[in-house]
Amino acid sequence: MKFNNPFIYEINTRVWLRELRQKYGQNLTLSQIPDTEWQQIKNLGFHYVWLMGIWEPSPYALKMAIECAFLYDEYTQALPDLKKEDIIGSPYAVQNYEPNADLSDWQDLWQTRIKLHNNNLGLILDLVPNHTACDHPWTQENPDFYIQVSKENHDQKPENSFLVEKNGYKVYLAHGKDPNFPSWCDTAQLNYFNHKLREAMIKTIIKIAKYCDGLRCDMAMLVLNDVHGNIWQKELTNWEKPKEEFWQQAIGKTKAKFANFIFMAESYWNKEVDLQNLGFDYTYDKNLYDLINQNNNSALQNYLKTRVNTGKWINFIENHDEQRAVTYFGKEKSQIGATLISTYAGAKLFYENQIQGYTKKLPVQLGRKITEEVNLDLQTFYQKLFTITQNQFFQNAKMQTLEIAQIDKFPMPVAYLWQTDEEAKIIVLNFENNLVKGNLKIQTLDFKNDKVAFFEEIKQKNYEYKRNDLKKYGLYVELPAFQSQIFSVKI
Repeated sequence: MKFNNPFIYEINTRVWLRELRQKYGQNLTLSQIPDTEWQQIKNLGFHYVWLMGIWEPSPYALKMAIECAFLYDEYTQALPDLKKEDIIGSPYAVQNYEPNADLSDWQDLWQTRIKLHNNNLGLILDLVPNHTACDHPWTQENPDFYIQVSKENHDQKPENSFLVEKNGYKVYLAHGKDPNFPSWCDTAQLNYFNHKLREAMIKTIIKIAKYCDGLRCDMAMLVLNDVHGNIWQKELTNWEKPKEEFWQQAIGKTKAKFANFIFMAESYWNKEVDLQNLGFDYTYDKNLYDLINQNNNSALQNYLKTRVNTGKWINFIENHDEQRAVTYFGKEKSQIGATLISTYAGAKLFYENQIQGYTKKLPVQLGRKITEEVNLDLQTFYQKLFTITQNQFFQNAKMQTLEIAQIDKFPMPVAYLWQTDEEAKIIVLNFENNLVKGNLKIQTLDFKNDKVAFFEEIKQKNYEYKRNDLKKYGLYVELPAFQSQIFSVKI
């Protein structure tokens, strides 16, 4: 099961299943979720469901989530009536790649995947390659799988490592980290210069791959040889850098067994193309996310024109790590941002309750969220947008950005088109807080009739142009602030 330019729906699984249990009055497992819930997702036009956070929870991570005082401001912003039992620990400190017994088991997960396939949906699960929870079995069984630090280093900076003892043997393991932030105190940093660790991780990936259709790989750039070596240079002094990248090995071996399996990378630091070249089907596009908020059509159009491997990116304006889209961007900009990510090449990622206009970001350590009032205007907008984008046309067409001729020094919009042999769709967007105009150069479209009919799908309006004028001048567009148009035309 594989799709072009897929729509992906991310669900905070532990929270969602809690809500469904209350809704149906049953202690449901994943496979017992009624088909109507999956059908609602499919009917919006989604191709994959990403069940975030299904792996075995870590008691150590739960302890840290409760004890870390600095997290409580974020907790109480999301849950003003926070209770201790609402804190359930981070799903990104994985104790073991076994299904969380409160949600599922392997057989139940297999049945869940079958139900999703019956609804023409694929299943994506998490992989956290950079680290494990501090109480993962490997910390006792194979401490050499981890970055080790000296006792002196631990004593100087105890927040960056922890002690593991076994049969009188003591070793200090580093906590996982992104070097731009404090160490993740609930995690243990894996050592990717250790070939045995690589073999164990690949074995884990292939085991998981039997039960799903893809993996979203957390902070995937952290295990690249150069990145890993630079972050842990001192600790890796006695380890030889591998000749091959881990991802090249892991993806190659997995796809040899499961040809249609997809790998998605959370990635930053301009390492995305490197990961794509190593086999990732899709990588996060945080640059696009940031540009959407800059109110600069020219910068955005130039970025889209120069984005390499354009179908291999994940377009998003919200996920579990970011603020809610309507809160961060505002209502108007979140709508035009959603239009862009839904109609541009690549995977399109949406987060649970984004469509309903939820405003509060929920920390991943919490197991309950408040029920917000649905933003009916936003929900109607998304329903209309998805009615347009779920058209099979976008699965089969080819996309290109458009050149735009400026008119009287007016700022110009963002514009691109999708085309098949019989039809084209032209998307025009204005991310600026002022009127934009332009003539879109669509000379590549070979119209057969002297009069050409365009249908604008958002406002449901018809337009007619002369073929010769379109050839000579292009398609004239004019857009107010934070508005968009989607034209459909027969060729």
